[in-house]
Amino acid sequence: MGWLCEINLTIDGTLIPKEDIFFEIREQWIGLAQMHTIKDIYWYIMEEARLNFRVKTELAPGAHNVECKLTASTLEVATQLDLTEKWPRRHQIITQTAFL
Repeated sequence: MGWLCEINLTIDGTLIPKEDIFFEIREQWIGLAQMHTIKDIYWYIMEEARLNFRVKTELAPGAHNVECKLTASTLEVATQLDLTEKWPRRHQIITQTAFL
């Protein structure tokens, strides 16, 4: 998990605070603040993972625009962490319309 450097989640243009976002893999919930320090939980390329989040007010039924910006280290050796940002970063933006 340590190769995931940053995750930003926006719902309908509102940035979700990092302390309210959790990465879920194999029923383990990991807070974003801890993600970059984990080197003993592996996320396999075809394995399902989820982002769970809390909001202050309930989302209305209907369509919602979701944007997730990921920043990852190119050092993908799971037992090592790039805490000094020596390795290049790659960035990806995923957008989707979600329906409640």
